[in-house]
Amino acid sequence: MAIPKAKNKAREESLGNRSESSPSTKMFAQANDKATRLQLYVRDRQLIKELKLAAVEEEKSISQLFEEWATRWLEERS
Repeated sequence: MAIPKAKNKAREESLGNRSESSPSTKMFAQANDKATRLQLYVRDRQLIKELKLAAVEEEKSISQLFEEWATRWLEERS
């Protein structure tokens, strides 16, 4: 999904074209407190298919499933 030019221009203006800031600093400056977008790239198409089916069975979004899994995984690490 492409970002409209007007949105992109407004975003650039809000960043103030700070050349000293790293790309990650600019990205995190725009993050919303309620949610953050994460893009995952998965090579295994079968895994994605199974994940989608599991999400439908659980009546949850893939995002919710990932968040639950990541939370449990981080708790187990500590």
